[in-house]
Amino acid sequence: MATITINSCLIGKTSSMFIPYTFHIAKSCLKYQKNEIRLDLESPILSGLQQAKTYNDTVPPDCPRSVQHDECHVQFIRKEPYSFSWGCV
Repeated sequence: MATITINSCLIGKTSSMFIPYTFHIAKSCLKYQKNEIRLDLESPILSGLQQAKTYNDTVPPDCPRSVQHDECHVQFIRKEPYSFSWGCV
């Protein structure tokens, strides 16, 4: 997930890497020169854990097999699976 700001104005937030995003930027957020664009990225691992806690229920698999050396709760985030593990046995 990412939060996009320009000169401290919130432009938008993302929650999936599989869809394109288009954001409107209000003229009042822009300066004549030296605009600051900021992207704040959230850890996908921590985001998945937080969403699992918020959901307050088990959505299999909680964690992958240990042979995969994968992260837990990735089923709660929209990110390519190979970022975490290919599932090799």
